[in-house]
Amino acid sequence: MKFEFDHRTGTMLPKKDKQIYFAKSQGGGLLIDDKKNNVRYVIEKDESITNIMGIRGDKVNLYDMRDARIIAERVMRMFGREHKYTDFHYFLRGYRMSENVILNFDEFIEESNLNEDE
Repeated sequence: MKFEFDHRTGTMLPKKDKQIYFAKSQGGGLLIDDKKNNVRYVIEKDESITNIMGIRGDKVNLYDMRDARIIAERVMRMFGREHKYTDFHYFLRGYRMSENVILNFDEFIEESNLNEDE
């Protein structure tokens, strides 16, 4: 078994699988099983997110650009272009524009609007 350093706890932990697995849930939503971040949730057809194993809703914003785009693409394939979560920005850990780190989608929109006014 391989181990890696966990910066949060300062200890060595078994190396996590970095894959994100997708499946169709029994209710028709998109099941996302993220082994790296220990997150499991279902994106529902009605644009809500159902968390599995007590994970809070704000914990879905954990991804880098590549993973965020993959999740958004899966949502689009399953629910069509009109679904709220086909916008990959909902899943970003932080989005860098100019010197600021954007923490959530609302801040990203505000920053974009400020840049357009200049």
